[in-house]
Amino acid sequence: MSDLVRQRLALAGVLLVSAVFFFVGIDWGLPTRSTDAALFGDRTPWTGKQILSLAPAWNDNAARGADVDANPLVDRSRPILLNATDADRAELLRRYRLFSYQPDEMITFRSLSGMSPGEGRLDP
Repeated sequence: MSDLVRQRLALAGVLLVSAVFFFVGIDWGLPTRSTDAALFGDRTPWTGKQILSLAPAWNDNAARGADVDANPLVDRSRPILLNATDADRAELLRRYRLFSYQPDEMITFRSLSGMSPGEGRLDP
């Protein structure tokens, strides 16, 4: 067997193994009904319309980056109840139900939504 044939077989093997690891390792994408039990328990899952109507409006602040928490912790000495009201739960659900599993996508899209090309604002 020639050197060129060995190199091509080795390359094909590496590519095959890489492809298998790549496709088996993919677990991102849009949320599915499989997450409903974790998010809603035995309650009927809220629709997207319900979540958006209950969740507080986006607090768009041009000075804050898209990946910066709008409600940062001030006092870290005691726990905070994050789901006391339906509005609080809807804010959490909006993140885990309506966005994809890749937080980078949400950060990018939220950042780009701040652009207004018609008004000359091209800096997200």
